[in-house]
Amino acid sequence: MRPIREFADPVADLSGTIPYVELQSMLDEDYPDGRYYYWKSLYLDELNDEVIDSIVACSERCPAPLSTVDVWQGGGAISRVDAEETAFPYRDVPYGLNFEANWDNPRETEAAVEWVRESVAEMREHPEARGQYVNFPGLEEDPSQVPFGDHAERLAKVKAKYDPDGVFRAHGNLKAEE
Repeated sequence: MRPIREFADPVADLSGTIPYVELQSMLDEDYPDGRYYYWKSLYLDELNDEVIDSIVACSERCPAPLSTVDVWQGGGAISRVDAEETAFPYRDVPYGLNFEANWDNPRETEAAVEWVRESVAEMREHPEARGQYVNFPGLEEDPSQVPFGDHAERLAKVKAKYDPDGVFRAHGNLKAEE
């Protein structure tokens, strides 16, 4: 980071060590309590013209102006760690794509959720699409089916050891192996 910091005075520099609670609350102002949220995701092996055109088309149909369509860069250091060393599947995928509907009026719920579901379904038609990010499964997903990939069995053993009472089960709950 030194060359970037020395290049010019940064507008903001959020790099460095911070307490976990501070990290977990960094985006609280962007996602206040009381607002409605519905997010789904998928991964992309490539961002070619056809995929980008589809992302733009989906974005243009968004009915909720507070919403975002996020393309996240993967690969790099994430992909240099062997998949068996972590709980996170899809380490090799170069891009994540999240459709994040955010709205304030409960009457907009049906349209916002439908936009996310239709956008993800449309994007899944591309051969470059696969998987999904486990934190953005969508409300209708069966929590037991959140895709931990080949890691599910190993994670179930860890869960049995460290969380036998199922305290951590908000979504994507694994059944602890006995």
